[in-house]
Amino acid sequence: MSPAIAVKGPFKADVHGDTFVTSNAYGRAATNFFIYSWASIKEGSPRLLATVPLENPAQDIGKTQAVAVVGAYLYILTGEQASNPGILVYDFTGKLVTVRDYAKADFRAAVNALRPGYLTNDSFLCECEGATNLDGKLVSGQIVNNNPTDATAAKLLVLQHNRMDGTPIKSRPLVDFVRDTGWVTLTLESGWTIGGAGTLQARRIGNQVFLRGNVLSTSAPGNTWIRIATVPDGMRPTLSTPFPQSSNTTATMAIRVNPGGGIECWSSVSTGAWRMLNGITYLLD
Repeated sequence: MSPAIAVKGPFKADVHGDTFVTSNAYGRAATNFFIYSWASIKEGSPRLLATVPLENPAQDIGKTQAVAVVGAYLYILTGEQASNPGILVYDFTGKLVTVRDYAKADFRAAVNALRPGYLTNDSFLCECEGATNLDGKLVSGQIVNNNPTDATAAKLLVLQHNRMDGTPIKSRPLVDFVRDTGWVTLTLESGWTIGGAGTLQARRIGNQVFLRGNVLSTSAPGNTWIRIATVPDGMRPTLSTPFPQSSNTTATMAIRVNPGGGIECWSSVSTGAWRMLNGITYLLD
């Protein structure tokens, strides 16, 4: 046996063409996929090609049991004996494409539709124990036991997913798993106050961030960028993102959000006019 080869991520991984894909999906949390050159893995000198940040790192539908790559998608399969079997599907930008979170009763019904009478015990055990790409199809291994008091009664079911002639299983909708932070109140920099009622807030839904609120300053100079507030980690763009701005003044004005999180404003002249952030939105990818 060759020496251990150090790569990012735990033991769950898959090979897809010329790439080796793993993830830090371990236990009930996942934030990244890691894509390596498969040739470099076989040579014992891993070369990391890309890190793919996941859109919903806080989501948790069960213990991670397998990672697989099929076509243009990255899969995390979940499911231990105490939880429902499930699948999270991402594209190669890390965007959550779909989720399949199956109630055990619905999983049993699908198995029995294929093999009548196979699972008759409402308290049957089920646990995913691996997945891979087989001839362009996602295949998973599910350990099931119709008699939980007898460990020797467990069987391995090899299931092929996404077949047109297969048996459908009900699942929870995707919207349940898209990250939504709710409105987060931001702290204003010195010299800034709220214009009118409310507060300055930011909200992330999926990979999109929204701002709302009106602010003003009677001391902000003209013709320079001045920081208003800072959005938290997880809401910061990869590039500086500027927006033309409307206001209750004839001055030319703009707002931008920087990779460091700073919300900054610019005005052609010094003015105490409101800076209106309502409706400003930007993507994180």
